[in-house]
Amino acid sequence: MMMTEVATAKIMALTLAVFMSISQFFSAGTQALKDKDYKAAVDAFTKVIEAEVDANPLLEASLLWRAEAFLALEDKKAAATDLDRLLTAHGGSPLAAIARERYKVATGKDWDGVDLSTPERAWASFMRGIMARDLDVTAATCSGELKEELVEDIGDDPDQWDEVVEEIGSYRLAS
Repeated sequence: MMMTEVATAKIMALTLAVFMSISQFFSAGTQALKDKDYKAAVDAFTKVIEAEVDANPLLEASLLWRAEAFLALEDKKAAATDLDRLLTAHGGSPLAAIARERYKVATGKDWDGVDLSTPERAWASFMRGIMARDLDVTAATCSGELKEELVEDIGDDPDQWDEVVEEIGSYRLAS
């Protein structure tokens, strides 16, 4: 075997071992939920969530299930944080509809956060922030000079919203 083939084989074996490990934590978390051992479920799902794995296939489900465990423990703030994280990064996920419902249970209100999962959803979040005159939502959807300019102009003078809404409100995302 060539050196690169050996290195590739070792990397693949390590990757498989990591995925098996997080899969075991995920299984332990789901079992703990079934057993109504919510603290153990939180601990197990936390290990999956904090695993340093690119494209963690269990991240979204772990965020949702950990939020469920937090809700059972009556820690609505922690549940809302997990659900917001899931919806912000994975708003187009099949789990998003469930996460939105559970977010309402946790907070008593609809999720109106920033969805950056696709360019279209990011634009919709940006426009929603502009039209609602919500600087936090608007700033969370942009970066660089635009973000700096918005925060500087509107942060100092909330009356600037009319100008911003007029200027940006006429833009449409190209289809």
